[in-house]
Amino acid sequence: MRARIRTAGLVALGALAFAAPAHAMSETTNCAGLQAALNQAVAGDTITLDEMCTKSNSSTSNGAFTLPANAAFTLTGQAGSGAGFDGTGVTGSVLYGASVGGTTSTSTFTLSSLTVQNNTGTTLGPIKLVTTGPGGVTVQSMKFINNSAVQAVSAGGLYVDETYCPGSTMTTGPITLTGSTFTGNSVAVTTGFALGGGATIFAGCNATTRPVMVTNNVFSGNHVASGAATTTFLGILGGGLAVINDASSTEPLTQSGNTFTGNSATGASGVTTANYGGGGEWIGGMNLSSTNDTFIGNTATGATSGGWTYGAGLGIVNSSCTPTTHTVGTATQLISAGNAVTGGTPANVDG
Repeated sequence: MRARIRTAGLVALGALAFAAPAHAMSETTNCAGLQAALNQAVAGDTITLDEMCTKSNSSTSNGAFTLPANAAFTLTGQAGSGAGFDGTGVTGSVLYGASVGGTTSTSTFTLSSLTVQNNTGTTLGPIKLVTTGPGGVTVQSMKFINNSAVQAVSAGGLYVDETYCPGSTMTTGPITLTGSTFTGNSVAVTTGFALGGGATIFAGCNATTRPVMVTNNVFSGNHVASGAATTTFLGILGGGLAVINDASSTEPLTQSGNTFTGNSATGASGVTTANYGGGGEWIGGMNLSSTNDTFIGNTATGATSGGWTYGAGLGIVNSSCTPTTHTVGTATQLISAGNAVTGGTPANVDG
């Protein structure tokens, strides 16, 4: 069932009348109608989901939904409805946006107040959002619970990928992650590198500077792992969160009020000739400004000869590309306790 409201004014001039431009639409839908609502949404609209979507109640979508090109609207959960996505038995991601944020720096795609759970064994992660224009992405008041991914470039819960490279310096909308919880999510690959047990944000192209803001989130009991040795610069990184800029210039990352507890970055038993880092959070190529962030009880595997381990709680390094500028990190009132590197040799472990 869908209820759709779009308002438009009627302007009269003498004997003539014409419709004023339509205002943003507000629509409430159940899971059976969600894909149709997404397909017809335009910039500025709000779609409110009123139930938990499953494979069985989502019509032909079978629990896997896609966003339209240049998505720049809000998808939110109805208060008190328990709305969201349960990925039990769903093939692929429960929500995928190959082109989000819109075509102007003031447009934004917003995902809000939904629960995403039990979407396991995906290649891209339960929710993947790709920015292909200057518009921003906001993820707020979300819950990601017991999801998993099995591909190297992915995330256990949320994957945001910046691909907008216009070739000249342009203003872009920010990537914002705020007020959300990530609990018991994981990325486990059999070979190669692995990123972002809870969430991964890839930000940055050489020609643009897109701010990233991460505030008031909780990452608890998330895990990233690989079953084989990997000594590429991208190793086994970010048990809770990985924020990575793979351009040669640095990007701004502003963080505050986040909590990382009991997250881990590990390898298979006996695999220590690999690169590990950021049991709680991994940051690469970003200029970090952190206030009131907390890292407690996170762990990372200690590397031996041929690998490295940086940061059981928080790891931060330069970009994996040849950097033209080096990262700068500042932290105010950061709390760190009980984070530990397990094993390894002193020459290969830092933090």
